[in-house]
Amino acid sequence: MKVKAGILIDFGNSETRMTLLVNNKSKTITLSNKFAALPSGYKIPQEYNNNKSSVLCVNGAFYANGALADREFENQLIRPSAVQLKSEQLVTEISLNLVLIRALLELSIGSGISISEIDPYFNISVLLPPMEHEINIKSMEEMIRNVTSVNSYLPMEFKSSVHIEDIKILPEGVAAFFGVCYTEKDGELVEVEANTEYTSGNVMILDIGAGTTDVVMIKDTELVLNSKETFNLGGNTVEGQLKKLIRRKFGFMPNDVSGVVETGELLDGSVTHDVSELVTEAKDMYSKMLMPHIQGYLEGMMMSMREVKGILVVGGGSLPSIKEDKVVSPAMSEVLTKYFKELSPYVAFVNTEGKNPRLLNIDGLQYIHKYA
Repeated sequence: MKVKAGILIDFGNSETRMTLLVNNKSKTITLSNKFAALPSGYKIPQEYNNNKSSVLCVNGAFYANGALADREFENQLIRPSAVQLKSEQLVTEISLNLVLIRALLELSIGSGISISEIDPYFNISVLLPPMEHEINIKSMEEMIRNVTSVNSYLPMEFKSSVHIEDIKILPEGVAAFFGVCYTEKDGELVEVEANTEYTSGNVMILDIGAGTTDVVMIKDTELVLNSKETFNLGGNTVEGQLKKLIRRKFGFMPNDVSGVVETGELLDGSVTHDVSELVTEAKDMYSKMLMPHIQGYLEGMMMSMREVKGILVVGGGSLPSIKEDKVVSPAMSEVLTKYFKELSPYVAFVNTEGKNPRLLNIDGLQYIHKYA
């Protein structure tokens, strides 16, 4: 049975986000992008024969994902690198195969038809960091075109051919802008009333990821072509600064502080410390480190910050720290405000309308995929 569907992909450094579009319905799924190469002859423990683990074959090699990879191969995980192009990383190719496998599983569940009966035809839209989008669209498209079949062993064993029809490669940031300034109503794309003013003039988009911060400029809803830039600062920068602050105050440096950034709480033996003020201080340090890059970026474009009407801050690194539904450390946009106001006292921050800043790129990509 021929089945047509759209697949939207955001290959983040901390996770992969995908949206499956079929029959005017959409489903967004977050996937781990950490994989373990399985040794030859490896026997999968029975306890992992569930929906929490995946095993797939890519170019003749077997890779585990999910609980099996995290628990059995914790120190051998393949994960994305912020200093390499996504289109040149093996982990991107593995993630692409996992996305297609997950799409087939969802199509099978949704239609009640076995995967062996589905003949899939996919239109795929993919996001790339702005600088990579500038130079490497063809490499990403070639990687996608080269996948003509997928091979899954967990959570279900099957092999299926896939047909890739249309491919769109778009820069992150632009998609986030559409995600916050537009919405769907009665089958049409319409402006979000609260953000109508940003559909004209200059809007700077800051996309704070794990290892990088990407920036683009939108003018009158269109990308300014020479405005794509990437800085090697991100959520990892905040975590690195937080580790130093914790060591200075408590005398030890935890290995992983991602959970501390999210909640503002530090586990110290049997005691839990409230370190929300340290989290905010670490975010402030990131902000101070970012601003010289922003000034250099504007100088390179021969622009003043006062020519920018609004700033949209998105990405996983932009989120507030929350404990028991209460914000204990502000979102990065709030921390950045005082620094941007020093450059431009009347610049505004775009209202994200209660949407998750981590998902704005994939939300906006859906609008572009359907209406562009």
